[in-house]
Amino acid sequence: MRSLLLAVAVACGILAVCLTDPSGAQKLQQFNPRVCNQSGSEAQFAVIVRTAANMWRVRGWFFVDSGKCADLSPVLVPGFYLWAINEGGAVYQGDTGDPDTIWACLFQQKFDYDATHSPNCADDSKGAFIPVPAGAPVLLQ
Repeated sequence: MRSLLLAVAVACGILAVCLTDPSGAQKLQQFNPRVCNQSGSEAQFAVIVRTAANMWRVRGWFFVDSGKCADLSPVLVPGFYLWAINEGGAVYQGDTGDPDTIWACLFQQKFDYDATHSPNCADDSKGAFIPVPAGAPVLLQ
């Protein structure tokens, strides 16, 4: 029985080494979020992106002309969250009535802050962000 436990422990250790890089840290997959605008007018958007194993950042504002796409810098899987508005006033947001919706502060000027230490803001300055899986471009219509 003891030798069986030892064999299982060795096998688990080998598997752990194979799943990590030489430094012992796991490589996290990256992707480039893409937002395409077919709304008929310029749009601006904010995102919540994963930048490290346990780090999420809220960033805005990014602008994308109608008929164009904006590619963001690489971020980590599993996906990102988006809130957008176009010049016509159309808002692209998550379900405001869903208790699982991710809310974050939106500011008039460009911003970039740690989502785990969100600044205080009034309820009317918060946006309900839409979850977007990695690899799926957002299409604003």
